[in-house]
Amino acid sequence: MLLIGNYYYIWKIIILCTVGLVIAKKATFDNYKVFKIVVTTQMQAERLKQLTDAVLDGFSFWRDPLVNKEVELMVAPHKLPEFYEVMAQIQASYDVYIENVQALINRATPRIASTTFDFRSYHTLDTIYKNLDDLAKQYPDKVQTIVGGKTYEGRPIKGVKVSFKPNNPGIFLEGGIHAREWI
Repeated sequence: MLLIGNYYYIWKIIILCTVGLVIAKKATFDNYKVFKIVVTTQMQAERLKQLTDAVLDGFSFWRDPLVNKEVELMVAPHKLPEFYEVMAQIQASYDVYIENVQALINRATPRIASTTFDFRSYHTLDTIYKNLDDLAKQYPDKVQTIVGGKTYEGRPIKGVKVSFKPNNPGIFLEGGIHAREWI
């Protein structure tokens, strides 16, 4: 009987998790604001750091608080009263830098697939790699597709080598590798 009860309990958990995943909404940042804060004292920097001590508390630094540096802090709408209270307590000056983070994200969201590759839209990794291969086909004497290694997940890290004559020195460029680097 204990074994049957455990199976029932496990199935109940599986069903609840499945339902939760089905009805889960995509995270949005509607009405989240980003503030630029001028930090002039160590006390101000320490008090601002305390805002992010709690897990999932609605505060996220885009630039960490350091004395004599400008701080960027994203604040969830439900945390705005707390933010304004802390700013009054520490007497730090601030300005709204981004009024609505979601509006900014929406402007940077991938567009519907276009027939041409551009640098104004996000593209899948396969699309980017196809573009690199196409460049090598279009300019076979100047562009060569290379693989610089493999990702943690075992995918190739592809790039191109551009050269206008043999044995030229080269440079290495990379970009778009950090989560908040929107195009």
